Amino acid sequence: MAVSSSMWSNLLLGLVFDKYVMTIVAILRQTDDICVCRFGPRVTKSISLVLLITGALLMGNAHYRENSEGIDLLLYGMILVGFSGPGIQLSGIHMSNLFPEATALVACFIVGGLQLSFLIFTLFDLACVHLEMSMVTIFEVYAGVVFLSLIGTVLTEPDTPFEVIPSEEHELLSPMRLPSVFKEEEVSLLLSTPELDKYRKRHRLPTDEVFFDGDLHNRSFRTQVLSKPFLLVVFYFSILSLWCNFFLGSITGLLRWKGFPESEVASLLAKLAFVLPSSVVFIPFVGYLLEKCGYTYSSVLCTVVALCFTVMLSSMSTGWIVAGFVTYAFFRTIMFPLLFAYLGHRFGFQHYGALSGIAFCIGGLVGLLQTPIAAIEDFQTIGYVQFGTLLLTLVAPYFERQRDAYY
Repeated sequence: MAVSSSMWSNLLLGLVFDKYVMTIVAILRQTDDICVCRFGPRVTKSISLVLLITGALLMGNAHYRENSEGIDLLLYGMILVGFSGPGIQLSGIHMSNLFPEATALVACFIVGGLQLSFLIFTLFDLACVHLEMSMVTIFEVYAGVVFLSLIGTVLTEPDTPFEVIPSEEHELLSPMRLPSVFKEEEVSLLLSTPELDKYRKRHRLPTDEVFFDGDLHNRSFRTQVLSKPFLLVVFYFSILSLWCNFFLGSITGLLRWKGFPESEVASLLAKLAFVLPSSVVFIPFVGYLLEKCGYTYSSVLCTVVALCFTVMLSSMSTGWIVAGFVTYAFFRTIMFPLLFAYLGHRFGFQHYGALSGIAFCIGGLVGLLQTPIAAIEDFQTIGYVQFGTLLLTLVAPYFERQRDAYY
């Protein structure tokens, strides 16, 4: 159900969104995510679907305005559709907490399933070109399908995807499960005894205070937001999402910049349209990787794959470019499950929606850099910038490994 809802949302996002509306959506995404934490998946997703239906009907009844006169229904519909998308998607991803034994694997399957929403472009082409349906009819049918999804959501979605065990609600607990007498900013003696410090020095483990954040599960929202792991994962995700989105917005320009004829450009774009939804074949491997290899090695692999597709797309060979498409699809399949699974693993689910909302909001603000980057117009220079900034993301898995070694 989450897949079908996201599919309809992606249709309108892909058809009509420009950079300004996408910026608004990125900022408003945090509101959707906080709503999930406060009201639960059922209410959040239901509200999002109502907004989606309303936006679709507005867009279906929008008409060309002469001299910009009259109400711009298209713009209002675009904003409603964009605002509804994050709530629908996060409500589905948030359900991974119901499977504590394989949270990362389930999150990977949910996010990977949402990638099937790219098939909406094929369905839209069939309806508009081959069936010769009018835009009004398409949007009305679309709204009807989403309404069926709304009924299913009300009947099946749970009200609360997480439960906080009362015995674990205390913010600071020692490794012996005893309440700490120290303030939130201080460190328990059990984490900083002279014996442990000597042990870490003897085994060449880090002793810097950057690692003194302890167990971040069920801590206060402020503590989690200001913690080193959260700041690092936001930095990591912001850079990766910047280039992930820039690729989709600039691939046509890149192919034309390489001097390919329009027929070759169309052929390559058709292959990309096939590769993106086909990336679901990577889901089992990515889920296994997250569960068995951990987040440090998974994040290193994610960065390495991003570097690889950057290099492949710099080639003039169509074979290497198609290989770059496949590598990009693999990178995209890793990136989002890695973020969602890591947030649940490191911080728990008490503030999961708000944390993911902040991460996406900051990622959206960083995404505004796409405009000045595109203005460079020299894709060789852009490739160097992309490669260099991607290398910076290796800082996050390095500190994650140091932190794991510390504790």
